[in-house]
Amino acid sequence: MCIRDRIYIEDLGKFSFNLDVFSNVETVKIKDIAKISRGLTTTVKDEHEAGDIKIIKISDIHDGKLNYDKLSSIYREKVTSEKYFVQKNDLIISNRGNTFKTTVIEKEVKDVIFSQNFVNIRLTNDGFSPRWIELFLDSPVGKGYLDVNAEGSAVRILSTNAISEMEIPKLPLEKQLQIIQHYQMKKEEIQSQITKLEKELVTLKLDTYESMGLKNTFEKLDS
Repeated sequence: MCIRDRIYIEDLGKFSFNLDVFSNVETVKIKDIAKISRGLTTTVKDEHEAGDIKIIKISDIHDGKLNYDKLSSIYREKVTSEKYFVQKNDLIISNRGNTFKTTVIEKEVKDVIFSQNFVNIRLTNDGFSPRWIELFLDSPVGKGYLDVNAEGSAVRILSTNAISEMEIPKLPLEKQLQIIQHYQMKKEEIQSQITKLEKELVTLKLDTYESMGLKNTFEKLDS
């Protein structure tokens, strides 16, 4: 059976994907290389500024980055198991919504847990990088798999089992790291160029307004 559909990926556009063709790629199931767990169920009422435990929520992740300084807090007594605490190199993926966010815990953290709106992928096999899985999850095929296996209409929900059964490309770790390093290096270079060009565009606009005789009629304020 040919499983083919379409998906829209923010910043990339529309894609068709074919999971039947993907079945010809050498893969491994996530459940065979990692431990999968769901986050702690909490409500806004559980949050307290004086809490000694930080909790990761969907709103804390932007463009794959986690803002540690903005995390909400809860009291330790609300945490019923050690399994909810994240560790360095854990990959967490949101399991509800129209888009599924991912982020890798990049550094050693203490007293940080993840909420029920996430599934944590903790590798148990040294032959894979969490960044490798994250890259695949962000690909058209990865996004397509998540979309096909999500349930619900108004609010899309991704089960722990669907993530466990997900297959990812199997390549030697050295090759994975080469691809990841190349991608991250080029991405940083491009983002730096974009920032530079955006600043040049602002300068061009301001110079143009002044040439129109509007100098001293406005003042740019700090953001």
